[in-house]
Amino acid sequence: MHPPVTNAVLPASCYVDVIVPPHSDKLVVLQRYRPVASGHKALRAFACGSKLCEIYDSIRPHGRICDNYAGAQACQSHVIARGESMATGNTELPTVRVLAFAASLRAESLNSRLIELAAKQLDAAGTKVDLALMREFDCPSYDGDVQEKSGFPDGAERLRHRLDAAHALVISAPEYNFSMPGVLKNVVDWVSRYQPQPLKDKRALLLSASPSMAGGNRGLWALRVPLEHLGVHVYPDMFSLAKAHEAFADDGRIADPQLQERFERTLRDLVALTEAAVHYPCAKSAWIEFLGEHPDPALDRLQE
Repeated sequence: MHPPVTNAVLPASCYVDVIVPPHSDKLVVLQRYRPVASGHKALRAFACGSKLCEIYDSIRPHGRICDNYAGAQACQSHVIARGESMATGNTELPTVRVLAFAASLRAESLNSRLIELAAKQLDAAGTKVDLALMREFDCPSYDGDVQEKSGFPDGAERLRHRLDAAHALVISAPEYNFSMPGVLKNVVDWVSRYQPQPLKDKRALLLSASPSMAGGNRGLWALRVPLEHLGVHVYPDMFSLAKAHEAFADDGRIADPQLQERFERTLRDLVALTEAAVHYPCAKSAWIEFLGEHPDPALDRLQE
């Protein structure tokens, strides 16, 4: 009989079950009980030891039989090594790398202002940000005959290399006629022809800024479709800045303090869940969708 699946104990905050589904070599991380932490904080604490949980006290049996003992051992070794590292004061983990760009060719684009603000917030959160320009990825219209004869254009090659170096991407895209910009869809079409697929398993957050009251949100729903089809884990919450032409303060931040706080929180949550996927590849992390409002802490759960 295999030993039981382990449960990482997080002091006075939450319990995170580590289970192995049948016939799978991947583990699933579920939050079983959380009297204090939000779902994002619990997963972040498990993945990278946030201030919420400074040190893991122990690894104790959970009582379920493991269908993949080797996988459970791998995940347990990650957690134990992390706990030992934290106990000795060594809390450094590989830095999460984020590719960020605005899907607009216009120099004074509102989306360029929003992505620059996002890059500053991501940098403050400790990530390594690769801030790019859409012009760097501009390509001729996709043509299969051109690809067969001449290969990939420089713009597609540049995007592929930048994606290969990133764990996640943040895109701020304007809304054109209720959809995404053609220049962005075009380069996605080009990149989709690479094998292996460079977008697969990347984490992504979608932003938009627009003078309209909708903030460009309808274009983001159109953008989700090809990205998710290509294997991108698109964060459920999207940030759309309405009346963006008058929404920025002189220092480049969002003038409305509540919107600025939500913007920062959304970026922090993206980083937290990306850290979980990057630092614990044996664990399968799940996005948590709050639909604008965080539910009651006593009832909130993470589910696969």
